[in-house]
Amino acid sequence: MTIVPTPNTIKREGASRRIDVTFNVRGRDLGVVAREVEERVRALPFDRGYHPEILGEYAASRESRNRLLSLAALAIAGILLLFHVEFKSFRLTSSSSSPCPSP
Repeated sequence: MTIVPTPNTIKREGASRRIDVTFNVRGRDLGVVAREVEERVRALPFDRGYHPEILGEYAASRESRNRLLSLAALAIAGILLLFHVEFKSFRLTSSSSSPCPSP
């Protein structure tokens, strides 16, 4: 691990100021490193009005995964609703067997 000093640039976003801290990951999984950084940052005390935010590729992939899971849950709920409308029965909707009798 190498720590390289860089000039601090304070950026303004809305009424808040922010400073970005960046790092590159080589030879390790990005998710593992990001979770480790998150744990260590949460253990640090921050003055009132200051808070850390983890951004970047890991945060974007985590947000995408959460969005995908919630949309999948909505799709399943929609499919179950369509089954209920078609069969007019909660028992048939929740049944894993076919509602049509076999010949």
